[in-house]
Amino acid sequence: MVDFDTASLEVVATSESNWIVLSPRRSPIPWQELWQRRELQAFLVWRELKIRYKQTAVGALWAVFQPLVAMAIFSVIFGRVVAVDTGDIPYASFALTGLIGWIYFANALAQASNSLIDNQALLSKVYFPRLMLPVAPVLAGLIDLAIGTTLLLAVVLTHQNPFTVRLLVLPLAIAMISLTAFGVGLILSALNVHFRDVKYVVPFMLQVWMFSSPVVYPASAIPEVWRPIYALNPISTAMSLFRWSVLGSSIPPLSAIATSVVMIAVVLIAGQWVFNRAENTFADVI
Repeated sequence: MVDFDTASLEVVATSESNWIVLSPRRSPIPWQELWQRRELQAFLVWRELKIRYKQTAVGALWAVFQPLVAMAIFSVIFGRVVAVDTGDIPYASFALTGLIGWIYFANALAQASNSLIDNQALLSKVYFPRLMLPVAPVLAGLIDLAIGTTLLLAVVLTHQNPFTVRLLVLPLAIAMISLTAFGVGLILSALNVHFRDVKYVVPFMLQVWMFSSPVVYPASAIPEVWRPIYALNPISTAMSLFRWSVLGSSIPPLSAIATSVVMIAVVLIAGQWVFNRAENTFADVI
């Protein structure tokens, strides 16, 4: 059983019959507190996985079906009708690589933005680091990503040369995608408590974001003059690195990688700041 620690709570008496329970004082980024409660975090991740596939017919195989169906659709539209130039790489493999990374990002971000709303009862009853709630879907989604990536590697291995040292860059690309989803998810989850419009904005935002990123088209399709601005989208470089590590497509320049790393750091800092500012009001507003 996972215990919610109440030993560190501060209890203040405002009168003989009224008490206020405050969360303990902690640093702006409570990594030490998260590590101390890692068993609780693991429980929340496991619960996220159980809820996601509860009463489903195929369970985790949705992590395979979803990108395959999307790949088939985009292969017809962009591979045949529009005829997007992907060089020597078959468009089906090109699209599948982008979609596996993007579907993880979109699902992790959408679920992180709803994580506080989906756990209203938990928030209003006990203290625990609220940061754990948006962390859980980001970590749980890595299981789906691992399944999808295994499928991708199997497909690529049957059609292309054996993999090279490029695969060592794959964890970096995944980390960039995960951290971006987490940082933006922190902002949206905090805003979602106060403004329920967020749940309607997120699906539209993700649609626009997808076509603003090299998911179904190569980054080389962007005119040279716009590429420095394009690199401000951290997912653009992360997706290009993900695709390069698996398929050997064109690697983004170091300047674009550096720009995206800086933007991810900015998103994380901004996300933590917004989350911390709103955290004390979660239980009251939600």
